[in-house]
Amino acid sequence: MKKAGIILCFVIFSLTTFGQQREKILYLNQDTIQVDTLSIIPNTFKAYFFFQTQNPIPKTQYPIPKTQYHLYPFKSAFIPGAELKGVDSISVSYYVYERNWTVPYFHKARDYNQIDPLILPRLYQTERNRTPINRLTDDLQTSGNLSRGLQIGSTQDASLRSNLNLQLTGRINEEFSIEAQLSDSNIPVQPEGNTQQIQDFDRFYLRLFSNQHQVLAGDFNLQSPDGHFMKLNKNLQGLQLQTKLDLTKSSRLEMKSRATAALVKGKYVRTKIEAIEGNQGPYRLTGKNGEMYIQVIAGSEQIWVDGELLQRGEEADYVINYNTAELRFTPATLITKDKRITASYEYTERSYTRFMAENSNEWVFEKGKVYFNLYTEQDARNQPLLQELSGDQKTLLGQIGDDLNRAFVENYQETPYSNDRVLYKKIDTLINGQQYSNVLVYSNTPDSAKYQAGFSFVGLNHGNYNPVNSAANGQVYQWVAPENGIPQGSYEPITRLISPQSKQVYSLGGNLQLTEKMKLTAEWAISGNDLNTFSNLDSQDDYGSGIRTRIDRNDQLGSTGLWMVNSFFQYRRSGRYFDPIERYKSVEY
Repeated sequence: MKKAGIILCFVIFSLTTFGQQREKILYLNQDTIQVDTLSIIPNTFKAYFFFQTQNPIPKTQYPIPKTQYHLYPFKSAFIPGAELKGVDSISVSYYVYERNWTVPYFHKARDYNQIDPLILPRLYQTERNRTPINRLTDDLQTSGNLSRGLQIGSTQDASLRSNLNLQLTGRINEEFSIEAQLSDSNIPVQPEGNTQQIQDFDRFYLRLFSNQHQVLAGDFNLQSPDGHFMKLNKNLQGLQLQTKLDLTKSSRLEMKSRATAALVKGKYVRTKIEAIEGNQGPYRLTGKNGEMYIQVIAGSEQIWVDGELLQRGEEADYVINYNTAELRFTPATLITKDKRITASYEYTERSYTRFMAENSNEWVFEKGKVYFNLYTEQDARNQPLLQELSGDQKTLLGQIGDDLNRAFVENYQETPYSNDRVLYKKIDTLINGQQYSNVLVYSNTPDSAKYQAGFSFVGLNHGNYNPVNSAANGQVYQWVAPENGIPQGSYEPITRLISPQSKQVYSLGGNLQLTEKMKLTAEWAISGNDLNTFSNLDSQDDYGSGIRTRIDRNDQLGSTGLWMVNSFFQYRRSGRYFDPIERYKSVEY
């Protein structure tokens, strides 16, 4: 059905300013350094370590992470962090506004309302009569936009559209700073994935931090802790606490700890895609259990071709439609039948509420460090979301153990007749002397159309039904008689029960500087993976372990030390049932 619509959007607040680019060298001889006399445009400031190779140029520059300094752009004030202690100077580049926004500007004289106070009594209040403004701090900076729109169509009523995007940064006191983002939109889709930048909708993010502590709340990304086996990259919604403590006055023993509790947005899967000669796509991504229709979480994918990690974008290597889970390669990456394509991604799987908890601890001392990490993720089996399990279905899941291919049940039931739904009747039929019972046949007769059915793809020649064209308001499936006992269809009126699962990984390791030239690294990990928490069967393959040991040695050759030889010995072994959170080996291992 074609719909004509007119969308009128009124932007209430939007500000974009371009200024002049400047570069200079800052000498870190003060706690607070005035960078410029004009205000700096936010998000344009970049700082670098630089090493002079010739005088005065060229020079080699290395970016400085934003976590190592604080910048107040409107005041043009730069405060180096503890990580920059001992650094003499750095190089910076930035854009500036045409004025200093911390200086008052007036269009009229300050005593403008004194011309005729009776006529213009409220245009200006003197400092003596002005009511003080209560604010948390002058260092907080806000930016964003709010829009309202009216949508009108020839076949629909008027509707209101809204979009909010708000950012907050700055200091809340002498010790803590804040970063916050709130975005909300009534557009219920994910980005197409055809550009390199992603705009998340309905996102909340709050970060309170100091030099030693940090609190994260809302939507954030969980990165891997130290270690070889525990690799992860999770999109979460929850709470995270981080702290760093000096356990001795001389700072020879330092402890870092991180604790996270959250709801998991998706399920991780890694798959190999069979390349087709000359076919750039689309290639459909599937779920961990072969689900055909999934929704990929935006930005969670990693695509490799022949072991090389690709970049997303119309002018890069590939584009992806997150809503349909379809992958298409651009002309920059030509696909042949010999290409090795590997994809890892997270997809929304909302059969159960899924919780996770993570804790990583690290103790750093003079000659090395020791770390301990744990991760647990579990479906709440008594809180199903997209499926309602009956008592008989729970009993079935408890009897099949980890054999999830047996978790299929019939997917048709009696329902009152309605002429706007696809309904079926049950019949018995005789084909070549063979009788078949309970065959579902499409019907629009109120007396016989009593059953509503859902069909699942089970593979070519593994089912007894096929989709057919019909004038009905929905897809109709038709029964096909087997030939020589071989089914001729690809669909069956069944559905797969999703079992609740749980996963745990624990790792203990560290490294030690044995000598000036030799370093020892070791790690031991244990994993637990229960594919069906309703069942106690097949538990012998739930647990596995892995171990890794490595010795590195660095030697200088010659009296001048211009030659360096790096050698290492590594032993790694993982058990048959060891199941990590995500891939820790190279992509083509």
